[in-house]
Amino acid sequence: MIGFWSLAFFYAWAGMHHLIGGPFPAWLISASVVASVMMFVPVIAVAINQHLTMAGHFSAWKWSLTWGGWFQGIMLNRETTPILEIEEYMLP
Repeated sequence: MIGFWSLAFFYAWAGMHHLIGGPFPAWLISASVVASVMMFVPVIAVAINQHLTMAGHFSAWKWSLTWGGWFQGIMLNRETTPILEIEEYMLP
């Protein structure tokens, strides 16, 4: 529930950071940057959920193409993309 509602709340505000320097109020851009940083909450919630779902079944990755290839690729993509976006904000 935390992952869903935090995603629903923060994701709606997260897009305006691309318009920094545009004709928008400073508070709107600041709120968007804060919401983008707070996207860590749903990302961590999803990562924990995926890990606990697989708990005790990690050996299935060795023998199943579906679990081994697709699931690992999806997990890697979903967990690293927001981190790369946060790095974008930190660069001058």
